[in-house]
Amino acid sequence: MVSALTIYELHRLNLKKLDKASAKLRSRFIANEFKIINVDYEIATTSAELSTEYKIPLADSVIAATALQEGCPLVSDDKHFREIKDLKILWPIK
Repeated sequence: MVSALTIYELHRLNLKKLDKASAKLRSRFIANEFKIINVDYEIATTSAELSTEYKIPLADSVIAATALQEGCPLVSDDKHFREIKDLKILWPIK
C-alpha cells in the first residue's frame, strides 16, 4: 500500500532530479505496483492531530496517518516519523 501523498512526495522529488517523462514513469510504476490509499475523513483528522502533536509537515502527517489507519509499517528514513507513537518504521529495507 502507498499513500496518495507518497506519490506526490516522490513525484515532486523526481521532478527536481529528472525530466518530467522520467518522473511520470517512476510514479506510474509505483501506482501499478501498489494499492494507492486516498485521504478519507479518518486519515485527514488523524493527520491533523499528528501534525499538531509532532509538528510535522502536512504530507508527512498524511503518510503517517495512512500507515496507522491501514495497520502497516512505514518505509522511511525520516527521523521525525520515529517519534510517532504506535507507528512501525521499516528502515533500512532488508
